[in-house]
Formats: sequence, C-alpha cells, structure tokens
Amino acid sequence: MEILYTTCAGLDVHKKTVKVCVMTHLPNGQRQKEFRTYFTTTEELLKLGDWLKERGCTHIAFEATGVYWKPMFNLKDRYKWDKVEQWFKVQIERAKKK
Repeated sequence: MEILYTTCAGLDVHKKTVKVCVMTHLPNGQRQKEFRTYFTTTEELLKLGDWLKERGCTHIAFEATGVYWKPMFNLKDRYKWDKVEQWFKVQIERAKKK
C-alpha cells in the first residue's frame, strides 16, 4: 500500500473531551501511534493543536456529533491543517440550511 501521509491524526470529539491518535510512519517502515486526551476548553484545544504541529501533522480526520466539531474546525487555519476529513463539509452544509 502506498503511504500518502507520513503523519496523520484521528480525533473523536465529545462534549468535554477530545480523544486523539497520531500515527507516524517511521523511516524504518514501522508505525508509531500516540494517544492523548484533551479537554474541550480553549486552552486545552490550543495545546492539542500545538502537539499536532510538533508532530508535523497536517492531515486530520474528525468524528463528532452535534456542534462539538466547530471549535476544532476553527483551529484549521491557525494550524494550517491541509486536509480536514470530508465529514466537515457535510456538517457545514447542514448548518447553512438551518
């Protein structure tokens, strides 16, 4: 399988916490996974963004319900995430219709 991104992250966004997994493909072919949990306060979300930036992560995917995804999406430009999973486009379109 071709590796498209050497470092990427998956986030599960809840009302009070965000669970994060960062996967990095190492030069020796091994995969390294790191897991963390952050609270959803502004300070914690900024720490999460800083941590992803330190890891060189520019491609992320989210899973969230309701409106809990919005604060994470607002960090997209600040941290210059190149790719935010397609799921957000669906949520934005739904929000525009309301």
